[in-house]
Amino acid sequence: MDTIRSQMVIGKKAQEALKDKKVLIFGLGGVGGACLEALARLNVGHFTLVDGDVFDSSNLNRQLLATEKTLGRPKVQVAKERVLDINPQAQVQVHEIMVKEDFSLFTDSYDGVVDCIDDVGAKIALYGFAQERGFFLLSSMGMGNKCHPEKIEIGSLYKTQVDPLARVLRRKCKEAGIKDFPVVFSQESPQRSEDFPKTSKPGSLSFVPPVAGYFLASILLNHWVEELKQTDESEG
Repeated sequence: MDTIRSQMVIGKKAQEALKDKKVLIFGLGGVGGACLEALARLNVGHFTLVDGDVFDSSNLNRQLLATEKTLGRPKVQVAKERVLDINPQAQVQVHEIMVKEDFSLFTDSYDGVVDCIDDVGAKIALYGFAQERGFFLLSSMGMGNKCHPEKIEIGSLYKTQVDPLARVLRRKCKEAGIKDFPVVFSQESPQRSEDFPKTSKPGSLSFVPPVAGYFLASILLNHWVEELKQTDESEG
């Protein structure tokens, strides 16, 4: 694919290196779909995509991959097609499963493991798997019930504030001995219409989850560019 506009920012060597990067993404909804889109357009060469869900009408208001034509279809299959429409040379493996604890399927070596899932237990298990294998891990905190994308920040889990999901994860990660790692979180207090009970699923707007996804992609890219820079300096 034509990457000249990206090369003008990161340079030819860094751009060339992206073709060999392997990324494992869990969750292809509003956050994960946007992260995948950004990485595909950067010409990242290898993806392993994990999601056991199908698109339904409630996804149309915010999920990049959700259209009337994709309703009822597995998210991983739609995501694979999207990547290959952007970059036919990309290698894409898909797993149409909801992973809870068993990560034995994922035997490859990954340059980035991206968590975009909602289940707390699954997130903790994923963090443990990634850190045990020495993979670069990054995660999205809660993006539901938010109205202000400008309040989304990049930080580390143990320094997050306001986010209710992050609060729970901080406690559980400390109990599990999980080391600190990069996350995307919002400083906005959850917003909830009085028209709906607090017990219902969180609401979400079209312009919040994608911003978190793009931030995740930026963390990965900048991490890789810095790695390459450090390698060049050590060899020089």
